[in-house]
Amino acid sequence: MIIDHNGDVSDQIDIVIYDALFTPFIFNQDDFKYIPAEAVYAVFEVKQDIKSNIEYAGKKIMSVRRLERTSTKMINSGRILEPRNLTKIIGGILTTSCTQSQENIKSNIMKQKGLAAIDCGCCIDSFAFHSKFKNEGVIKGPYQEDAVKFYEENNYEEVKFCYKDKSLLIFFLQLFNDLKEIGSVPAIDINAYLSSGGATIDDDIIE
Repeated sequence: MIIDHNGDVSDQIDIVIYDALFTPFIFNQDDFKYIPAEAVYAVFEVKQDIKSNIEYAGKKIMSVRRLERTSTKMINSGRILEPRNLTKIIGGILTTSCTQSQENIKSNIMKQKGLAAIDCGCCIDSFAFHSKFKNEGVIKGPYQEDAVKFYEENNYEEVKFCYKDKSLLIFFLQLFNDLKEIGSVPAIDINAYLSSGGATIDDDIIE
């Protein structure tokens, strides 16, 4: 599960790609791992068949993207950097099979809009896909409202499918490229999490 500094949590997520350098603390409770929203690069829903699960995957993705992320100053090579803009959170679905036509799959993917938009996916025995959006830019600000605005304006242009025999390879290479374009996640504001419990830490070094 993904958690934000307000105490809000996402739905249970099958696969999370997250940062362990800038956001190293992960909470474990009752056999659940809670990952700070600021750490998340990508989330994936895993099913046996993609049929009837695209909308479900979109809702899972939205439950993560709606969480409020923080961004604070950080030091890089001895220089103090201002809070960077929030980064995109890649959302996708992974399955072993597809028992529905490619056109229906494409249509259902493009119905998932805004925070529920689906970036990519892979059906091992059928295809991999990658969504292209009209607004392929970056989130233009360090606040949650900037991220929400980005996704609300980010409409599909097309959904590209690759051949069955190369589905896993193409999916992996495309995901690798998307992660490379994101770079590193913004630095987490630790005090935003501590303040909910009435505590703070001294961060004068970056004041």
